[in-house]
Amino acid sequence: EVGLHNREAVRRWTEAMLEKFPPVQCMVQVKGETVTFELGEERFLVSEMLFSPKVFGVDAAPIHKVSTSIFRALSAAQADAAQIERLEKYWLQAEVVVTGGISALPGLRERLQHEVGPQHPVVAPSPTQHQAWHGARIISELSTFDER
Repeated sequence: EVGLHNREAVRRWTEAMLEKFPPVQCMVQVKGETVTFELGEERFLVSEMLFSPKVFGVDAAPIHKVSTSIFRALSAAQADAAQIERLEKYWLQAEVVVTGGISALPGLRERLQHEVGPQHPVVAPSPTQHQAWHGARIISELSTFDER
């Protein structure tokens, strides 16, 4: 497993991301005054909690393990061995699609690719703001969609 499972590994990853995505200067108005500050490693540490929650003291599954859990649950629910075989074949060829607001986090696509490995290409369609809505709309229009 290639994950970042300790604080030192997370620190090294964050430093590598800062080289690729340098800190940004931000300005906000607070009570009529302009406050300027820099966002650096915070941009990566926030998303890193999705991948290494235990490093931050959170007892939860990492985001890249969730899809594996879903696959196992689907496999367990299937009674037909042929269906399981087709599902496994699909899973081995599947892309990981990152969409929605979270996809705007700098370095997220690269971090997810690091975890899932080269066998599952990670893609982030652009623009991502409305991709989840469009996907749900397409699914709702399928003849197999159960209207309840």
